Amino acid sequence: MVRNILGMTQDEVAEKINRSRPMIGIIEKTGQGHPLTISAICKVLKVKPEQLEHLEEKDIKDFLTGKSNPEKIQMDHLQKENNLLTELLRARDEKIRMLEEKIATYTKQSKKRTDK
Repeated sequence: MVRNILGMTQDEVAEKINRSRPMIGIIEKTGQGHPLTISAICKVLKVKPEQLEHLEEKDIKDFLTGKSNPEKIQMDHLQKENNLLTELLRARDEKIRMLEEKIATYTKQSKKRTDK
């Protein structure tokens, strides 16, 4: 968790954004909160809201020590997702091609039977 790695308490974060500590706890526990509150927390933690979804503890530590870039991590995740979707499209296109071939074969056989 970014807050822990930065050495901040829930009280410190709550004070910086003018909210209560229990609210910070609930947001951390559920991952849910008002977008403006989430945005304020991210500002205090110096991360973007969308990065919170993809950063793992090692990634956060590497970023804080200057060893990595959260945008690159996010781009890597997006690239993996893109590769998966591209592969799914290829598989779908291959299935369509195979079905079209079977239909063509069936149509030819059916036509031969009716021509007799």
